Amino acid sequence: MVNISCPLHGRYVIYYNERLPDINYPSDYSTDAYIELCEVEVYGCSMPRRYGPDCSLSCPVNCEDYCHIQTGICFECKPGKKGAFCEQGPAKDATDWRSRFYGVLAALCVCIAMFMMFIVAMFLRRRSSSGMDRENKGKDNKDEPCNISVTVKAEEIINSGYQGLEDQNESSAYDFIR
Repeated sequence: MVNISCPLHGRYVIYYNERLPDINYPSDYSTDAYIELCEVEVYGCSMPRRYGPDCSLSCPVNCEDYCHIQTGICFECKPGKKGAFCEQGPAKDATDWRSRFYGVLAALCVCIAMFMMFIVAMFLRRRSSSGMDRENKGKDNKDEPCNISVTVKAEEIINSGYQGLEDQNESSAYDFIR
């Protein structure tokens, strides 16, 4: 009697008995391949995703489909998981959510600051334009150049010299310009 353990999941059991050239087989093997099977027994768990001697244990939750019938080791893991029992996932940095949160918060603050500067600029522009309207009320708003003629005698400019502010009694040439 031969007991062959095959801890894989499958649908069919196929038994091959062959003799390949240039292979040394044990002395009790015949040179021709033949088989006499009296009985083939296949054991497994009748419920899916179970393992253990009496199929009482569940395969790990992150196994893709089935696990090893004796040890519970996963044949394939769900996406993002790894390890014998698919217990290891990608390492998550504890500060990962914090960096995203502070990045969004900083962008929000910049947007609010830019919006406030825009509001202030619009307020100042409106205020300055309404002030000009009050000053120009009743005047002609024609775009004519302003011609000012100032007549100053050359003698006054030459004789004025430099004076201190406290010494100045008379009006100077600069008073005519204003």
